[in-house]
Amino acid sequence: MKNFIAILLLFCTSIIFGQGEANFWYFGENAGLDFNSGSPVPITGSLNTREGCSSFSDVYGNLLFYSDGTTVWNKLHNPMPNGTGLKGNASSTQSAMIIPKPGSTSINYIFTVGAKVAGGEFGFNYYTIDMNADAGLGDVISGPVDLSGGKSELWTEKVAAVKGSECQTFWVISFAVNEFYAYKVSSSGVSSIPKKSMVSFSATDRRGYLKISPDGSKIAVAHMTNTINGQSTPGSFLLYDFNNLTGEVTNQRNLPLNAPTDKPYGVEFSSNSQKVYVTASNDFYSEVYSEYNNPLNHSSTLYQFNLSSPAIADIIASKKIIDSQNLFRGGLQLAPDKKIYRALSKTYNIGIPFLGVIDNPENDGLACNYRHAAISLNGRNSTQGLPPFIASILLPVEITDGITHKI
Repeated sequence: MKNFIAILLLFCTSIIFGQGEANFWYFGENAGLDFNSGSPVPITGSLNTREGCSSFSDVYGNLLFYSDGTTVWNKLHNPMPNGTGLKGNASSTQSAMIIPKPGSTSINYIFTVGAKVAGGEFGFNYYTIDMNADAGLGDVISGPVDLSGGKSELWTEKVAAVKGSECQTFWVISFAVNEFYAYKVSSSGVSSIPKKSMVSFSATDRRGYLKISPDGSKIAVAHMTNTINGQSTPGSFLLYDFNNLTGEVTNQRNLPLNAPTDKPYGVEFSSNSQKVYVTASNDFYSEVYSEYNNPLNHSSTLYQFNLSSPAIADIIASKKIIDSQNLFRGGLQLAPDKKIYRALSKTYNIGIPFLGVIDNPENDGLACNYRHAAISLNGRNSTQGLPPFIASILLPVEITDGITHKI
């Protein structure tokens, strides 16, 4: 009986995931990486974004499409039919998330998160893409479908996804004001009724990443700033428990950074879900353009927290500063090679043609081996964002005697 359950779990995993869905990344100023060889190889794409981006491949690592939340480009780097004017925004922290429809070999959903800049609008929507259309290059066949329930003006710039505990399901999660919204995606499509979880924190700043641990048990959220009595203060980095059966979010814990200048932005878990990393910056702002674009006015710090103990006091005490640089804010993303990559930008407008990398993110403190500006983008610039993926794709799995074991 035990072996039957294990084989069933393996079947549920294999029919949703292969190995290559996260192998192509497009981000920054026409930058990209191809992980199909096992190591990142710099490539070039059509996407040019300051922040939000998303990309997706098939189970064999063949590129399907990518997006900045407003345009969807096919594998030939051309906009798809009906693939322009989507309601995301390239200035949204997490402008898009791509989810394959369970049980289908051709249908994908792209969830978009807006930002009210340059004519954009806030809100949470999804579109349907048929990869059998346009001679196999794909077509956006329907959407937008509004998921914000009349709260679009209050929506944050956050979206994340993870495999549900039920076979053939995903959870897509976003946040507005003081509520998590978890939408189940199944072979029947996207549920129009979310599981809502109210928490004690109310977001006054929409910026910052939301990430789910690969094992689906935890959520970490960066809120860049808080507004208290009309005054902007450094934001909050919060940790929650997630139930990937019900979609419920519980047990809010605050993980304090080094006040007073640290404003959390990028977030990522290690592949074993036992470490969480966050980047925080001073978010220097000046009306004087030359001052705003002086890299020496910007600073960013990379932190690690150890989640192996459930006690919040132990988690807070485990905080380690891994790196501190003159940088603007930047995202973090776990890759198929189980390393975590860091977006690098000198200022909001000035990128860097390299990424940082945490070689061993499961190790404690400086033993995680962070290397700054170590990954060349072949002259294309990183900016602030990296493409998020369904967290479960990056869960380490060992198969022994036909039985799946989490590592």
